[in-house]
Amino acid sequence: MLRFLTRTGAVLASAADPDAAFRQLARLLVEEGFCDACYFDVVDETLHVKRVAWAHRRPEKQAEYDVLWPKVRPRPYLDHPAAAMIANEQPIFTPVVDEAWMRKIASGEAHLEYMRREHIRSVIVVPLMTLSTPYGAITLNLTEDPVTPYTEFDLALAMELGWRCAFAISNGRKQAALQKLNADLETEVLRRTKERDRIWSVSNDLMSVAGADGYLKSVNPAWSRVLGYDEATLLSTPFMQLGAPGAQSSGLAVMARLENGESITRYESRLRHADGSYRWFDWKVVPEDGLYYAVGRDITEERARAAELETSNRELQRQIEERERVEGAMREMQRLEAVGQLTAGVAHDFNNLLQIITGTVSLLDRDVPADSAQGRRLQNIKLAAQRGSKLTSQLLAFARRQNLVPQDIDIRATLEGMEELLRTTMGQDVSVSLSLPESAVLRADPTQLELVLINLAINA
Repeated sequence: MLRFLTRTGAVLASAADPDAAFRQLARLLVEEGFCDACYFDVVDETLHVKRVAWAHRRPEKQAEYDVLWPKVRPRPYLDHPAAAMIANEQPIFTPVVDEAWMRKIASGEAHLEYMRREHIRSVIVVPLMTLSTPYGAITLNLTEDPVTPYTEFDLALAMELGWRCAFAISNGRKQAALQKLNADLETEVLRRTKERDRIWSVSNDLMSVAGADGYLKSVNPAWSRVLGYDEATLLSTPFMQLGAPGAQSSGLAVMARLENGESITRYESRLRHADGSYRWFDWKVVPEDGLYYAVGRDITEERARAAELETSNRELQRQIEERERVEGAMREMQRLEAVGQLTAGVAHDFNNLLQIITGTVSLLDRDVPADSAQGRRLQNIKLAAQRGSKLTSQLLAFARRQNLVPQDIDIRATLEGMEELLRTTMGQDVSVSLSLPESAVLRADPTQLELVLINLAINA
């Protein structure tokens, strides 16, 4: 028994896969006289039972098996005659097979007839099971007369063989799963490596690996496309020299943060183009194992658009303020227009009153001597009415938006002519005195000037 188990162990260990080992074991079991016929049925991952190995002592039966069993399609595990035995982890041990047993075990007349043809005299069927996982069954038949029925010792040997075969299947499948996992991982690594290389090649962002010595160790093609330098120049130039003048202090501050293990999530700086111009970049840098992994996004156009937007906003604000000013002026014009319409009405009514006063004064003036006190008073009334008439003309000019007529005016003569009107306007409690130069000429509209002087006197 020990020699047989040693040989089975060697077969299971050396075979390329469990099915190949089972074919060798089937032949070995027959050659060692442990059975006249044997079968290895294996439950695959889809829970279908397939006969993977067989052997028979007689060459003609072996030839028959070699033609028959490869043609038999796998059948569902639960429909297999040995399924219940495998599930219960209990062997079928029948030292003496008779007609009654065959009828009991047969799945149908065809199966019963097959067992009769096989001339089965003693049988052992052991399950292939580990940790409640079904892997199949081994069937051992004695068919040659005279028959020495199987014993408990033979059953124990078959059970040990079944356990070893189940363990071999389990290990083989685990090994296959591990190999598949490794292959899948390798494929995934290759796929991701290709994706990374593709991103490295086609990205418009500047990707680089830099060292603490201040030099770039590797750069992606975007550096050459965006900045115009060849790779050799980029790798041989200290990257601080690629920056804008005056940016070294901020660059050194960033380097200090990186040396302390801090990642940089946003840092804007300018790099010099090969043509001498400068472009803005937004950097993200991660330090690891003494190297700095950086990605820089070109934000030159973005900053230009932001500046244009700011200029546009200022212009828009100016236009809004100008619009508000114009709207205010329009409202003022509308207000003045309303005032003008009101003024025109008042001026017409006031002018009618002045016409009555002027007409009455003219009638009285005929009967009163001009050099008398009453004559002088009438003359003042007449002058006041005339000035009032001029005032109404100014009001009508304002209401109608008529242009005033400026001319050279002798201020002295104008004030002397208005002296009596000012006294009358100011009342008896106010004295009016004039202190005037010999000659003072002003260019203005006469009526408008008189109106201004009267307003000044009243407001004083």
